[in-house]
This record gives sequence, C-alpha cells and structure tokens, in this order.
Amino acid sequence: MEKILQIENLTKNFGNLRALSSIQFDLNKGEIVGIIGPNGAGKSTLLNIISGVTPLDKGRIIFNGVDITNKRTFERCRLGIVKTSQIVQPFSKLTVFENIYLAAIYGGREKSKEASTKAEEIICFLNLKHLKNEYGGNLTLHEKRRLDFGRALATQPSILLLDENMGGLIPDEIDEALRFIKDINQSGVSIIIVEHVMSVVRGVSDRVVVLNYGEKIADAATEEVFNDKNVLKAYFGE
Repeated sequence: MEKILQIENLTKNFGNLRALSSIQFDLNKGEIVGIIGPNGAGKSTLLNIISGVTPLDKGRIIFNGVDITNKRTFERCRLGIVKTSQIVQPFSKLTVFENIYLAAIYGGREKSKEASTKAEEIICFLNLKHLKNEYGGNLTLHEKRRLDFGRALATQPSILLLDENMGGLIPDEIDEALRFIKDINQSGVSIIIVEHVMSVVRGVSDRVVVLNYGEKIADAATEEVFNDKNVLKAYFGE
C-alpha cells in the first residue's frame, strides 16, 4: 500500500515529563488508523504534533514524501492535514453556512462561488440543511460536532485527524457519526482517530496503534490489538 504519512522517531517532552518517546508508524492512503491508550498516554499530543499545533522535540513527519516537520498548522492544513478538536469551538456568532464557507475560503483556498457551493454540499452531506442559518453558538453538542466535521471537510483534507469526537454523544448520535466517518473515508480521505469509545475504534479502524506512558506498545490489525496481552494489561492491570 502507498504511504501517505510517516511518523519517524517522534519525541515530545513537557518539562521533565516525556509525553511521547520515539513514536514511529505509517498511515497508508485510504486507511483508518485508531490510536488508543489509557489517559495520559500521549494520544492527543500525537495528533497535535501531526497537525502542527504542538512542536515536536525530535523526529520527522513525512507527508506524501515531503518533510513537513517545520511547517506551521495553516501550511499543513492547506497541504491536506486537518484536525478536529475534543472541545468544539465554532464561530458562535456566525451561521452554520458561514462557518463552513470560511473554512473553504481560508483552509481550502476556494474562491467565493466555489466555497459557497462546497459549503452547501457539505451541509447536505451532514444533514445540517435545517440548521444552515442557525448561529454556531446556538447548536447542541451533537450539532456542533457535526459542524466541526463540516469545517474540516471544507478544507479538502487528504488526512483527517479526529480527536475524541464522540465525547458527550448518546449511542444513536455515535452511530450517525460512525456512518459519516466511513463515508468520508470511502471518498478517499485517510483518517487517524483517537477515541475512548472502543466500539468506535473497532467499528472503523483497519489498524490500531496503542500508546502507554508515551511509548508505542502495539501496532497491528484491529482485532489482533484487542486480543494483545500487553494492551489488556495497560488498560486493566495484571
């Protein structure tokens, strides 16, 4: 399979705390990779480094054969790497349409007419048409999370980084989000997903990488990982 992303010996310290230690893995084109691990394992830090939000201390990030280690967040976004957040923060005084439209303009570098068309398409895809003119600040958590998907998609990503997007959702809302993730992936977007809801990870991931205390302890096919004794020990103890 063709590699779209290569993480090479990625290390990050916060003061005396080593958050990530020599992490190495690849993401193939069209693949969904789940990142799991106990609280504090370094999962969100890893996504923040890949997206450029957090600088690394050591290592390299290769995207489509190009070293992007020193590129800034907006540069990575325009290349095709975009991340959603655990805490959704839409522009509260802009409408759903305006939120997505601006993402298409500044993230996807679309012209006004094309950005408008893209926003309309995404709103329909995410079943947000009835909320098109609603302000972002008035949405429910579930609706805000869908809007977050929409803003990310408007940048036309090659890689979508999903950071605990299921937090606070009820089962029916999680099932809907899973369908969106699968549809997005089938459209050609490679995905890395960090999630505590294990049914989500098992439901969509082709492969799973497991972190524990900042170190990679597993990287294999999904069911193989969920039957790994070291993974079970990391979560449940002896």
